[in-house]
Amino acid sequence: MVRPGVIHADLNNELAPYNLFFPPDPGSSLMCTVGGMVANNASGLRAVKYGTTEQYVLGLEVVTPQGDIIITGGMKSRAIKNVSGLNLTKLMVGSEGVLGVITKIRLRCFPKPRARGIAMAVFDRLDDAPATVLDVYQAGILPSGIEILDGSAIKAVNEFKPHIKLPDAEAILLFEVDGNPPSVEFEGDVIKEMAGKRARLVEWSTDPKRMAQLWEGRSVTAAAASRVRPDGSRIFAGEDISVPISRVADVLRAVRALGQKYGIQVVNYGHIGDGNVHTAPVINPEDPAEVEKVLQLVDEIHLLAIEMEGTTTGEHGVGAVRRRYAPLEHGIAHEYMLKTKQVFDPKGIMNPGKLI
Repeated sequence: MVRPGVIHADLNNELAPYNLFFPPDPGSSLMCTVGGMVANNASGLRAVKYGTTEQYVLGLEVVTPQGDIIITGGMKSRAIKNVSGLNLTKLMVGSEGVLGVITKIRLRCFPKPRARGIAMAVFDRLDDAPATVLDVYQAGILPSGIEILDGSAIKAVNEFKPHIKLPDAEAILLFEVDGNPPSVEFEGDVIKEMAGKRARLVEWSTDPKRMAQLWEGRSVTAAAASRVRPDGSRIFAGEDISVPISRVADVLRAVRALGQKYGIQVVNYGHIGDGNVHTAPVINPEDPAEVEKVLQLVDEIHLLAIEMEGTTTGEHGVGAVRRRYAPLEHGIAHEYMLKTKQVFDPKGIMNPGKLI
């Protein structure tokens, strides 16, 4: 049982002596709270294997808009499995505060894996990257994380941190596997074989120092994106679309074309293992003309995601920015979301104007 204000990294530090961890892995681990993760159903780099926050929430204490205190998942339950009654826990997770205030969280934790390995695959053709991800899955391997950097992200990282020296390419994939040492080595061999069919270069390592070096390029990508132009700032809008893996290459090409259409630099990277693409438009926020252009660009990116059988947000949440796309994305189901909100919060006092 944890309070919602606990920092994610602090929770895992407390669990470490017991050889346990809380698997969702957002990039903001050092600052994000568990309550925020629950409210947004956060995930992160390792969602491809470990999933999203909702899979680890067994129950909640919630204060309703009427002032009632409800316990979801069973009043006295400490069970891992529970199919009694309607699942109000799942309803609250990801509700962004529009149904009630979460005050306690009952979590499920996992044993920490004993070993890790990382493979880097370098591609001269963008389409070969998602095809390789599907090859790895079809070979029966489920990595803990699969990340992509396209040419724009590779260039941004090398300009930001020249010592990293990422290979110049159309795309780079990073595969992370974890588990017991023999299984990690086996899965690494399979990934090398699958990636080697299409990649120009494949490197595999279980050495902690080398793994940190390989992972560094991905870890600085968000910061690197903000520095692709001296007078620019990254705009956090249209930054979290998610599409089927088979459509990722098409989406990346389309986003590049939209950037050219509006004359805006866009850096692309993300969690390709579950189709989650992070687009990072960079503009001068003091220039009204650029602000207007980026708003149009972001609108087209969101519409593109829906057209590509995806969603406007894979893990960052809706808030106010993406709320207007809800009817288009959900159809009549959106009306039932509004009715659910009305049942819990008839006066509309809980985080108004957000999510739905």
